[in-house]
Amino acid sequence: MSTMVEGTKKILQLLEGRELGAVTFVRDYVQLHFEGPLLNAYVWPIVLTGNERYSVGGRGYRDELCARIGCTVNSAEETEEHMTLSFSDGSSVEISLRDEDRSGPEAVLLDDGSGQVWNVW
Repeated sequence: MSTMVEGTKKILQLLEGRELGAVTFVRDYVQLHFEGPLLNAYVWPIVLTGNERYSVGGRGYRDELCARIGCTVNSAEETEEHMTLSFSDGSSVEISLRDEDRSGPEAVLLDDGSGQVWNVW
């Protein structure tokens, strides 16, 4: 039986210190693979590097998201409006949690990798 975690901060902390190992583009969402944990982003993430901001459909977006492969997550935080993953190279990936940015009921699903602990935002 799977368990949805009520303390979202706890499951987000599973990402801290983990390396992004793969990025998988699916038809209408993206998967971020972290040495076990798997994050499905149903709202396209924004990549922030220095003064640059990369959004889906824009030039260099997929390259910049994939450039995070091999980087370690320094911190994983959430506010009411977005989830932010800050990486060891100084970049960050931001996923909107706002209702108006969603195409369905979920913005993010994070699984701990065992399938036993997960959370949906």
